[in-house]
Amino acid sequence: MAHAGRANPLHGFYRPFFDSRTGQIIALSAPGDEVRDALAASRIARLFPLPRYNALRLEPARPGIRPDANVIVVGACWVLVSPDKYRCHGRPKPLGVYPRLGQRLRRIESDCCFRFQVNDGVPRALVNRLTRRVYSARRRDDNGHEVDYGVLRRVLRGPAENTIIVEGIHRLGTMGVAKVATDAPLLEDVFRKLEKIDDLDESMPLEILIETTFDPSLSDGLYEFGAMTAVPLTLVYNGRWALDLTQDNRWVDLEPYDIELAMHSAEPARFIAANSHELPLPRLELRADLRDLDELTRRLCRSLLHRRSKGEKPADREAERERLLEAITAHADLFDIELVERVSWGSVKATRLPQGASSIRDLRKKFVVHMAICRLIGRRFHCREEYLRHFFPEFDNGTSDRPFVSRFTSSVTGKLRQGFRPLFVDRQGDKHYLRFEYDRAHKTYELRLERMTLVIKLRV
Repeated sequence: MAHAGRANPLHGFYRPFFDSRTGQIIALSAPGDEVRDALAASRIARLFPLPRYNALRLEPARPGIRPDANVIVVGACWVLVSPDKYRCHGRPKPLGVYPRLGQRLRRIESDCCFRFQVNDGVPRALVNRLTRRVYSARRRDDNGHEVDYGVLRRVLRGPAENTIIVEGIHRLGTMGVAKVATDAPLLEDVFRKLEKIDDLDESMPLEILIETTFDPSLSDGLYEFGAMTAVPLTLVYNGRWALDLTQDNRWVDLEPYDIELAMHSAEPARFIAANSHELPLPRLELRADLRDLDELTRRLCRSLLHRRSKGEKPADREAERERLLEAITAHADLFDIELVERVSWGSVKATRLPQGASSIRDLRKKFVVHMAICRLIGRRFHCREEYLRHFFPEFDNGTSDRPFVSRFTSSVTGKLRQGFRPLFVDRQGDKHYLRFEYDRAHKTYELRLERMTLVIKLRV
């Protein structure tokens, strides 16, 4: 179903302001940024022409200001969130705003993914609180351009409290955010992405990370909107669900994982940095939230998997390994599986697996999850009927006269390309990212990583 903002994206984004024709556009300025922040605020105000919107006021921050139900804040919100750091003529001076406005902004910031880092003696920066990625302004790059970052935030909470925040690290970032906030085609694309979210709740924070580049040669060195390029980079919903607007159409959960492991070739599993942005390519990524499972399973995940990542041999913990393998295999449906690889022109593509839906493909997915955990805890897959019936009780032997093991290997392991084809074949031929090697002497399978890394991420 199309989002209500698609037909008129500007009206959809600022709906309470257009519908009620009331509210405030409050211009906040860090010292030295007053003029450029005012330009950003005036650009927002142009969306609401007089006399139709004469009850929607553009006003500067001042002592005692009281917030309306509908507020658009433009500029450095930290002067309200941390008013003791506001300086006037070189001396600290509290801004003295009405406390409810500062409380509203502080509450929104606590619910959001991106936060501005303001510390004495440290350059101001923008931080993703989940991934810990830091965005810092650059005064001059190799081409003589300036680069800054900012965030456009929106929280709509009924008739009592609707807030939009236009804020950059510095004034260039704020102007870039204002440029995106008044660009109908860009906002229409945002609404198109939001359609992928089931049960969208507008009371949850919506954030757009924006990179702004200024070319001084286009305006004699003066900040002007025409000399700026503002590019939305990331869309974040509810403080944790993110979509890369430059490459991707996938919503990704940014909430940190408790266990993140990577395995390559014959090397043992090792820990990787939480939400690392430098994971190897290509990789097969398995992710699951196991927090609803029983405490014993979650405890085994924490103990056995952590031990394995440190190179410890769990041979003396066979019963616990078996219990963990049983529990994870039984809940293989909780896992998301993706092949992440580099494609043409250096872009990165993520392919969800298995492709297509059917009961047999669900069983093949369960087999892949089982083999990945076997690889992780250092054991092999045994092609014995009692083993298969134990871990895959849903497999139906049907009326075939063929032995159970033969039918299983033919339907599941022998036809993995049906659903997991991208792991094996591309247009140029065989990739052989990985293979499931069969040992005839011992009648076991083992997962072999040929040209890719296996990454497992778990919340426990």
